[in-house]
Amino acid sequence: MFGLAEDLLQQAGMEFRDVVRTWIHLRHIDRDYADLNRARARVLRGAGIDPVPASTGIGGGPVSEAHDLCLGVYAVKAGLPPVRTVMTSPTLNEAPSTAPTSSAG
Repeated sequence: MFGLAEDLLQQAGMEFRDVVRTWIHLRHIDRDYADLNRARARVLRGAGIDPVPASTGIGGGPVSEAHDLCLGVYAVKAGLPPVRTVMTSPTLNEAPSTAPTSSAG
């Protein structure tokens, strides 16, 4: 899933470090969430992305019944590398308390 997203981003003249937000739908969130976090960490670490983009794992059926996962990305291409700022809020469940490789958003 992340490899396909990288291919599509490259076709648009971008790369994964241009991604500022992801939404990931998991049909079986209880079963697959830990594996998703491991895969996401591997991809982001491999690309040297820090801090990671805001990301939400959502339980529910993806668009197609043929798949258990669906990834949506929001990427921004600018003249300069994006400046990423970690934001916190007392009303959000902050990512470090739920998964070390994800960002609340």
